Amino acid sequence: MVSKGTFKFSFDRVKDVRKAFSTACRKAGIEDFHIHDLRHTFASWLVMNGTPLFEVSKLLRHASIQMTERYAHLAPDHLQNAIANLGFSSQFHLTENLQEAVASQNGLFT
Repeated sequence: MVSKGTFKFSFDRVKDVRKAFSTACRKAGIEDFHIHDLRHTFASWLVMNGTPLFEVSKLLRHASIQMTERYAHLAPDHLQNAIANLGFSSQFHLTENLQEAVASQNGLFT
């Protein structure tokens, strides 16, 4: 066992990850935080950094994409980014007359 300041580190093998995590949180003064919260944070950060939901689903080993879609709200710009990939301005908005909107975005109408 190594002691550093007020913390003591033990290099023994962890037998119960949940118990060790709970103990670490308690000693750090962290309340109501669980191992699964780390998984949620991982998924949230991936989505917020632009990782496609399908890839997040595979990384988390979700059985269905529907499980991963809970994180979709964290990527509000993904539809605008898809439009931007086509070369349209970020000001492109859906309209009843799509042909008019495309022409307007390309400077064909004034």
